[in-house]
Amino acid sequence: MIISDPSAAVADELDDLVCWAEDAGVTLGIDFDDGGALIHLGTLGRDTADASTKGAGRQVMDRLCAIADRNRIVIETDHMADEPGLGLYYGSFGFVGYDVPGGYDHLRSMRRQPGSAS
Repeated sequence: MIISDPSAAVADELDDLVCWAEDAGVTLGIDFDDGGALIHLGTLGRDTADASTKGAGRQVMDRLCAIADRNRIVIETDHMADEPGLGLYYGSFGFVGYDVPGGYDHLRSMRRQPGSAS
């Protein structure tokens, strides 16, 4: 099978992941740039009151990183500066912090290159 638009196939795979995440009790908000070079992770959260969702966020992130790795796509995200635990969490998936020129003091930006160790 020849895929004429690889970015459309990735977009479909990401849509499937968002649906799977929802079924697992995880809210996942992502934007995929049309050029196929970047995924922006905007929202990741689970219902902490529901014990059955424990570990689901990590499974979603593992799948997101696998999609990005297979397709050689960078993932970027931001988190509040007063939540350093999120930085450690994202770091466990290979994200590293970076400075955004003209960025906001209350946000920390992180980026994960394809193939980064998880």
